[in-house]
Amino acid sequence: MALLDWNDSYSVRIRAFDEQHRHLFDLLNKLHDAMKSGKSNTVLGPVLQELVRYTTTHFESEEHLMQQHRYPMLSEHRRLHRELAAQVTDFEQKYQAGTVLLGLPLMEFLRSWLTHHIVECDRDYSGFLRSCGVA
Repeated sequence: MALLDWNDSYSVRIRAFDEQHRHLFDLLNKLHDAMKSGKSNTVLGPVLQELVRYTTTHFESEEHLMQQHRYPMLSEHRRLHRELAAQVTDFEQKYQAGTVLLGLPLMEFLRSWLTHHIVECDRDYSGFLRSCGVA
């Protein structure tokens, strides 16, 4: 069973970002499935690295368009991105060093943060960017 199932309630109605959000859901589900089935670090480590890398790429994409269209809440949105990126990067480093295990509390944190961020924060920029012609 997936940790997260994509549905239209998560759509920000900007195709590129919806696709990126779906990919983040897929990566989180893949990480969750690997953790649940007791996969070794040879599987978990690379999936976690990809989640960290892709999250950064996604944040950069959002911020680029926000900056390009002068989104008034860019600074606050960027701050939220930096906070999550720092938390996830810190966790990944601890995981790679063997000082922390991948567990349900982390999965719940990531699931909660991602869904809240999309539904609450990303919806704020959605209307603004769509009014600027971004689809």
